[in-house]
Amino acid sequence: LFFSRKSLPTTVDDTNFAVLPFYHIYGMMPILFGAIQHGGCLVSAQAFHPAGFLNAINTHEVYYFFTFLEADIYLDSLKMLGV
Repeated sequence: LFFSRKSLPTTVDDTNFAVLPFYHIYGMMPILFGAIQHGGCLVSAQAFHPAGFLNAINTHEVYYFFTFLEADIYLDSLKMLGV
């Protein structure tokens, strides 16, 4: 398997974050294997919980995170509230 560094330039210093489950090929290939192939770290959560989501990003100093509709709505609501 090969993933271009241009599409996701992960290095050994980067930490990626994603929420399980990784459905279909979308999750397994670019998220999981992309991080592993380039030596990066992948932190995953079992489910999306807003406080846990933000805490994990801060705690693990996440460089990339992969979103989905519920997370996007939550992040947009924070922006509208000025948080």
